[in-house]
Amino acid sequence: ESTKLLKRKKDPEEEVSVPLIVARKGAVAYGYINKCPHARLPLEWFPDRFMSEDNEFLQCSSHGALFEVETGLCVGGPCVGKSL
Repeated sequence: ESTKLLKRKKDPEEEVSVPLIVARKGAVAYGYINKCPHARLPLEWFPDRFMSEDNEFLQCSSHGALFEVETGLCVGGPCVGKSL
């Protein structure tokens, strides 16, 4: 897992950095914006640390919400049913 920055242009004169998470499950990589849909805070516990203890889910450091790597869907915590 790692954080990357995507530059998105709002207009030709301005760029906005968007922090991303890229997580792999097997040979497939999945990318999401690094922002919890509940707390609107970055997910990582420490730099580049996003995974739950069992390495099965992306986990929010703020309140422990669990997100499926393959879909970004929250399956545990206060934002169940919302997605990254």
